[in-house]
Amino acid sequence: MTDIKANPLFDQFGPYESETLARQIGKQIAERGHDVAVWNVSGEFWFVSNKPDEVSPFHSGENRYPGFVIPAKDKPKRNPHGKSTTLKAIVKYLNGLSRKEIKEFAKQDSVPMNRRLSLMVFIRDWRVDDPTHEEYLRGVAEGHSTDEALQAGDLLNFLMVGGKELQLYKGDDFVPTTRWTEYLGPFLEKVPATRGVEDLIGVHDAVLGMLPMKTYNHYTIAEVFADHPD
Repeated sequence: MTDIKANPLFDQFGPYESETLARQIGKQIAERGHDVAVWNVSGEFWFVSNKPDEVSPFHSGENRYPGFVIPAKDKPKRNPHGKSTTLKAIVKYLNGLSRKEIKEFAKQDSVPMNRRLSLMVFIRDWRVDDPTHEEYLRGVAEGHSTDEALQAGDLLNFLMVGGKELQLYKGDDFVPTTRWTEYLGPFLEKVPATRGVEDLIGVHDAVLGMLPMKTYNHYTIAEVFADHPD
């Protein structure tokens, strides 16, 4: 098995309103090298745990709730923030999301609180406290292009603010414009008409996890405490 310090146990997540969202979270945890239990309670909410042997409702004969186990990946990633994702891979991931997945990612409960805090740290630093991105570049994993890392950070910034600060004047109106729309056509076409990319918190979290950063860094300090409460 993998080094627990590199891929720490997270215990339990939930409740989630849909099996699709719970399954997606479970798959991400399985990529860290842990078996994952996904189960339903009372036909209403779904839960996820990477300690399936300790989930008593899931294994109890009296209260056996519907669920399943996602086996750990044979070659787990060193998460929570992988070191091998390229900008091209991030764009490919976004364009490959289904409409159903994008809709689920718009739900606030698609991201645990500690990772929401990580997103808040990133966007405040990128736009306010670290305008030259020096702190960001200190967190880039060894061997990665700093130029591409900056582009990936700019992409996440665009997703979180919706490109609203970039405007083009046409006639009597200002309309949003950004160079990222050229690359994200398939993804943007699937975003619900009632939502903007800035509403897709689950997408923001996924992209933060794909940045070419060190396993733990300035933007994941909240996760350090969640993973290692001691």
